[in-house]
Amino acid sequence: MIRVLDGKGRPVPGVLVHLVQTSQDFLFGCNFFMFHRNGAPGLDRKYEERFAALFNFATLPFYWSTYERKPGKTARSKVAAMARWCLAHRIRPKGHPLAWNHPAGVPSWLSGPPEKILDLTRRRIRSCLLDFQDLIGTWDVVNEAARPFRFGADPMSKAIRASGRAGWTRKCFLAAREAAPSAFFLVNDYDTTQAYEEVIRGLRKKDGSYLCNAVGIQSHMHGRVWSAATVRKVCRRFSAFGLPLHFTEITIVSGKRKKDGRWGPTTPEGEANQAKAVAAFYRALFAEPWVTAATWWDFSDRGAWQGAPAGLLRADMSPKPAYRVLERLIRKEWRTDAVALTDRKGKAAFRAVFGEYKVEVRSPEGRRVKAVFAFPRPWPPSEAAKAEKSLTLTLQPL
Repeated sequence: MIRVLDGKGRPVPGVLVHLVQTSQDFLFGCNFFMFHRNGAPGLDRKYEERFAALFNFATLPFYWSTYERKPGKTARSKVAAMARWCLAHRIRPKGHPLAWNHPAGVPSWLSGPPEKILDLTRRRIRSCLLDFQDLIGTWDVVNEAARPFRFGADPMSKAIRASGRAGWTRKCFLAAREAAPSAFFLVNDYDTTQAYEEVIRGLRKKDGSYLCNAVGIQSHMHGRVWSAATVRKVCRRFSAFGLPLHFTEITIVSGKRKKDGRWGPTTPEGEANQAKAVAAFYRALFAEPWVTAATWWDFSDRGAWQGAPAGLLRADMSPKPAYRVLERLIRKEWRTDAVALTDRKGKAAFRAVFGEYKVEVRSPEGRRVKAVFAFPRPWPPSEAAKAEKSLTLTLQPL
């Protein structure tokens, strides 16, 4: 509610109040892995322009096998450039992941008994957090710990066996918390069964809080797309921990698999289906009070995981209908831009999305006053449902 007074503290009726949202609290994101990797300056420019036009959240790559191909030789400068670009465009960067026993997360030089592997993993976690403490404050600490034994023979999997999946995850988070006490940490998994719940329970502290700040849920939908009922079911299950839910890896494709298992190209029919599914899925997420972030996985078909037509952009960086759908939802439907006249008490009421705002008041005779303010989302969701913001502005005489 905006209240307008004159220089003597009296309400001013009939003046125009214009409320414009400048940023959103809800995190709409995507991985940013193809930054400067699209093969041509023109493609890179389009990739960046369309990314910045849509998102306020970006996932940056910290896969151990490629981030540190040789001991001590890291890709810090490259990833730091990505983080700085994000910050310059008011996009919150997230590092992904610090620990993962996938081939991408286990460098070829990593070897030794479980105790050594745990020690090296802890050192890596601390090193990444300290190296990027001024650039990145959000991290996926442990990735896919609920079912860690499907890769099996690598030294990290052996170390996880020695500690147990919940024990391993807890040890990694304790190392992260020691290095960066105020950072925002996620545990992340595609598993939505009791196995993942066990991992999360292992992060509970004696005071009832958790070593993680949010629960990450993957939703790669190369096959069937989740229904709104499935979204509700998963959210109800994991909201029991009382933590924000981040949908961390969202994939919906715009083409079909070939008989040999490879993916065919994007098609007009597939793009139309993708756009429809994207609209339904994001509406379901945005309606869930416990969900505070939604990250699409591959921004364009160029370099997409599995070679699938999974992007919001085609390989030439032209927008698919799904991009336009999200653009309309994020930039228009879920972003407040409204005007109202003050009533006889000098008040103008608005229904607004959580975020940052600028407001301008204009009287018929030309008096103006401007202000900026934040309307942050409170936590837990029960508090958000009844959140209010009041601001009083004074119109001085001409």
